[in-house]
Amino acid sequence: MREYTSPIVGQRFRELLESINLKKSLSKTAYQKAMPELQERLRKLQYAAKVANVSTIVCLEGWDAAGKGRAIRKLTQKLDPRLFRVWSGTPPTPLEQRYHFLHRYQLALPNYGEKKLRFNWNTPIHMSPNEKGTIYIGAQFLFRSRDHGQSWDRISPDLTTNDP
Repeated sequence: MREYTSPIVGQRFRELLESINLKKSLSKTAYQKAMPELQERLRKLQYAAKVANVSTIVCLEGWDAAGKGRAIRKLTQKLDPRLFRVWSGTPPTPLEQRYHFLHRYQLALPNYGEKKLRFNWNTPIHMSPNEKGTIYIGAQFLFRSRDHGQSWDRISPDLTTNDP
């Protein structure tokens, strides 16, 4: 278990973790029955948060190959892709380890009113079969690199709003 430096927050986390029943499970049938309703509920919450101008961060942390990708797919499957962004992190650097573990995610957030590029964890990348060294990558814009990814040109308008 990760040790937290704040005695108040650390105590709350320990109490919460100790109260979780790790033996509790859900049958596959019950899961499949409950999932569509929960996904729809999450979609409605997403729109309600948009209307209320409330930002939300969901942080999934765990070991590699622990099923986080599948959980993210299920969480985002029914959401409006224009209203969320998935950012996958890498192991923290020694400098990042000096700060709270959410600090490096905070650095990825857009400033107020700023529109960041929206890349998903499964952002499509296409290597041109006809033009050697040409790569295309999609976000809310389509980008092209003709030098193996060293530099990029935006070649489309905003695909989510049709604004150039």
